[in-house]
Amino acid sequence: MRISRTGITGMSSRYYRMIGFSCLVMIVAIVALAYALYNQGPRVRLVRFESDSKTALTKNSTITISFDRPLLENDYSQAIRITPDIPFSVRVSGQSIFVMLQENLKHQTKYKLAIDPVIVDKSGKRMRSSYVHTLESAYYTPRYAYLERNYGAGAESQYGSIDAEDHIKIGTLGEDAEVIFSRPEIRSFVANSEYVTVVAREETMDSLYTISMQTGEVREERLVSSGYIDNLALSPYGRLALFTVRPDYKLVSQEFYKAYANIVYALDVETGLVTSLTDASGDSLRAVGIVMDEGGQVALVQDSTQTFYAVSPFNDYEPVVLGSYTQAFSIDSQSGSIVFRKDGDSLLYDIASGETEPIQFNTAGQVTQIVRQGGAHFASLALYSSGESRSNIYAFEDWTEEPSLVWYEDPGDDSILNGFSPSYDGKLLALHVGPDACLYDQFGRQSACTKAQTTIYDIEAQKSLREFRGFGLVWLP
Repeated sequence: MRISRTGITGMSSRYYRMIGFSCLVMIVAIVALAYALYNQGPRVRLVRFESDSKTALTKNSTITISFDRPLLENDYSQAIRITPDIPFSVRVSGQSIFVMLQENLKHQTKYKLAIDPVIVDKSGKRMRSSYVHTLESAYYTPRYAYLERNYGAGAESQYGSIDAEDHIKIGTLGEDAEVIFSRPEIRSFVANSEYVTVVAREETMDSLYTISMQTGEVREERLVSSGYIDNLALSPYGRLALFTVRPDYKLVSQEFYKAYANIVYALDVETGLVTSLTDASGDSLRAVGIVMDEGGQVALVQDSTQTFYAVSPFNDYEPVVLGSYTQAFSIDSQSGSIVFRKDGDSLLYDIASGETEPIQFNTAGQVTQIVRQGGAHFASLALYSSGESRSNIYAFEDWTEEPSLVWYEDPGDDSILNGFSPSYDGKLLALHVGPDACLYDQFGRQSACTKAQTTIYDIEAQKSLREFRGFGLVWLP
């Protein structure tokens, strides 16, 4: 069969016209789709995490929300919500919004990240609809450090044997605790996730040691002056520990004691550098009590007249007088407030204005401790009746809401609550219980203190998970 060149040319022409028409339709469709999407405003393309959300979403970790176009750099903090509530900060750069968590997420908890349709792109177009992303936090295994005091086997006298060593231990639920430091007599310690700093009695004076949690290295600190070390404080996320030194008044003159007692020192736990804190005139700061904020950026120092000052652990600004109070419970730099006790009342101090307002609890009892952790406040209140006392612990997210009871002390118990510490996710309580005789016992040599112990209590399950002989448990971030 013979096909003419004219026929071939006609077929090719029709073929190319069909291809061209199809391409034109596709181009028009793509342009139309792009135009439609563009006019809808910015859309979320991806939500990603600094690390796997199933394993780690902790304080200072970042959630990155990526959009399909550059955004107008506005303040979108009110447009983003995380439920259950957790504080966070927001930063915009290019096509992304960065959400930095300011607290640890609770373990094994589903969270919703919601974005209201007020996000605006560079051309001024808004999101057309809201966006919701669901995430689930990992199972969190809390770690903690505590002091185990030992009294000597078979001691029948008022004081136990000083030959048995005290231990600083690191523990987790379900595993045996590990000894990281031992001395015959440990007075106190502080810890965070990287370092543990310990005060140990050595003959006639105290020594200060710092242990690296990563390497296990123990460093004895070179102190500016010798004596008794008090008021040791270290924030969960800071690198400066504060403490005071008090000379033994039996070994020095009255003039020397007055000149050098209770001077405040700062220890850089990374380098071991020790410096004294001073005011603008170069005079040393003195303290009978120290409370640090969570980030290690500010400390509350109480002098012998009960006056509180806000000071920089880095010694880079003049101390700020806050007023006279009986005790500082806590400082919350995120909300800009401090909880004080003045005589028998609890007060909320606003750092920006310097004003105070009373905290009203709709429960009976005297407030003995207030702690903020895991997005909530925890308070212990002691009830006194017929010569006996018992304590209850309450939790509440806001000062104005009704507190919920999370733990109560059985009136039949022969020991009392000496203090408590909530875990970082707010689901566990470390309860420090013991006889009255141990309440103010720093050295642990009284025989009654052999009965003192720490209980780890699950708030939701309402049961004790672990009990052991230990003092001053510190949760590790």
